[in-house]
This record gives sequence, C-alpha cells and structure tokens, in this order.
Amino acid sequence: MNLLQIKYFLEVSKTLNFTNAAQNLFVSQPAFSRQIQALEEELGVKLLFRNNRKVVLTEAGKVFQNRFKKIVNEIEESLEEVKSKTAHQDFVRIGVLQVITSELIDNLLEKLCGFFSPEKIQIYRYRFDELKEDFEKDKIDIVISLGGFLSERSEIEHYTLERISAGIICSKEMKFNQKKKEVLYQELKNKKLICVEKELDPEFGKYQEMILHKLQIASEQVIYTGDVINTILHLHKKDGYSIFYKNPDLLESEKIQFIPIEDESIYFKIMISWKREKKFPIKEVFG
Repeated sequence: MNLLQIKYFLEVSKTLNFTNAAQNLFVSQPAFSRQIQALEEELGVKLLFRNNRKVVLTEAGKVFQNRFKKIVNEIEESLEEVKSKTAHQDFVRIGVLQVITSELIDNLLEKLCGFFSPEKIQIYRYRFDELKEDFEKDKIDIVISLGGFLSERSEIEHYTLERISAGIICSKEMKFNQKKKEVLYQELKNKKLICVEKELDPEFGKYQEMILHKLQIASEQVIYTGDVINTILHLHKKDGYSIFYKNPDLLESEKIQFIPIEDESIYFKIMISWKREKKFPIKEVFG
C-alpha cells in the first residue's frame, strides 16, 4: 500500500466515477483501476462496489475513506511545513512536469547526487499551472519540463538535458503502412490530431504548433483537450492520434501504440530551468 493508491481511492470515493477520478488525477483509467485493485487486494477487503451504472462505497470503504483522509491531510500538512522550513536552507527543490518519464528522473538524480547530498534533494511532480505557480513563489528552485520553462523571461536560464525523437500515439486499431517503420505524413492527413490547449500548457503547445505547420493540418481536423491525460482518453476512444515522445509511463495501456515519425526535424527537448540568481552549477553537472 502506498500514498498514490490512497489518493486514487479518495478521489474515486469522492467522484464515484472511475473515468472522472482518473481524469482529475491525470492518469489513464486502466492504470487507475489497477492501483485501486492492488489496494483492495493488499487490504483484503472490497472498498468499492462497481458495475456499468454506478460506483458505491462499501462499509469497509467508508471506514477507510475517513482514516485515509486524516492520513493524507497530515502528510500534506507535513510537506507544506517542510517546504516552508527549507525555503531558505541549502536544499535543492526540483519541480518536474508530470509527463516527464520516471527513467529520466532517475538519471537526473544520479547525476545531481554527484554534486549535492541525496538528503538535500527534494523532487515534486506537477501539472503545468501548479509548476509555474510554485516556481514563481520560490517554493521550488529547478524545473524539468518540455522546452524552456517560461522561456520569455530573461532571468531564467535553461539547459537541454535530452533531445527525443517525436512520434504519434494512437489506438492500436488505427492502421498505417506496416511495411515502413515510420509514419508518412500523408497517412495522417485525413485523421484527427488531438492536442492540448496551448493556454493550458504553453511549452507543449509550441511543439504541437510545429506539427500543425509541418502537416498543414486544417483547424477542423484538430481536437483540443485540457491536458495530456484527456488526450490519452480520446485515444482510447479511437478519436484520432496525438504527437508525443515514447513515454512508458503514459503508454502502459495495451490499447495504445507509439509509432515514430520519419522526420528527424520534429523532436521534443527535455530541459532544465532555474533562476539565474540561484547560481546552481547545472551546466557543470550535466555538461
């Protein structure tokens, strides 16, 4: 049992809807359901009764809902206290955009530990809007994101950690020319492109605009969503395809596939950003 499973259970106990709960927590529904099932198996009790029409808390679910709320509240209060107390100490607080892979974060930690004591490194995952807010409030020192975070601001420095080839993600039921390893643009032109609204994630939006220009896609062929997880939900419905990089954390569903694009000029940049005044030795760490 872990904190993630507890948070998943509390969200579905509030919404009484697996689809809405998964969407609210920015995770695919199959992954969400597996975590709930694992929690029930470990506890040895059914927490939820569910069928095609409704989700209902069992008596055990009601008991654990109250206990879990107290546990999560205490942990969140403790985290806020830690952030507050360490705001002016020699800690490195790193905010990571949710779509960044766990593997990349592990590699990042390995290199950072060569310059900073492991106990001095704190990592938090964020949605874009939350990441921006905490960075501006100095609750985090370093940001890992797609593209240069808040790149229009001169007081922020950036360094490219990794350049990753782009591809499309779509339902496995979508058929392409299987004789080629890469997708041809003309195969995509009559299919819907699913994009995240640029206002909700400006950095990710820049990559999407580049794709739109490359493919010369008309606006009526684009479906806009609120976030990457909503995009994944559209893919499960076979509504179209999206552009992304190969990310095992997002592609754990057996119904979704990744196919590389043949154009090497289209890629994603994973970048690290920090305020110039902090004077972190980022380029020395990763150079």
